[in-house]
Amino acid sequence: MNANNLMLLCDALIFIFGIYAIYLSGNREENAVQSSILVAEEERKKIKDVHGFCSRLCRPTRIFGILSCIDACLDCSNWFVMHVPYIRYLFFVFYVLLYLWYMRELRKAKDRYMEEQ
Repeated sequence: MNANNLMLLCDALIFIFGIYAIYLSGNREENAVQSSILVAEEERKKIKDVHGFCSRLCRPTRIFGILSCIDACLDCSNWFVMHVPYIRYLFFVFYVLLYLWYMRELRKAKDRYMEEQ
């Protein structure tokens, strides 16, 4: 598997995770459901206000999902249609920064809604 195929596979996974994050944000908003992907089981037990935690993460999760899907689609369209050289690295850096932003939002929510042990 060469590097281009690996990047296309990563784009597909980013797109799928983006769709899942959008679905998760809607589910989180309606039912106050926490994802086992984002919050470990032992951490979920420490959350003192589940509804507040879920509502705090709903908007950042939706933004993360939408921007992840857009990033993956633009990268794939560049690969198949536009062929702008080296822009793939820009998309990769954008996704890493988006991921770091989301992890910061997740950390803020954990700090605010988790009990200290």
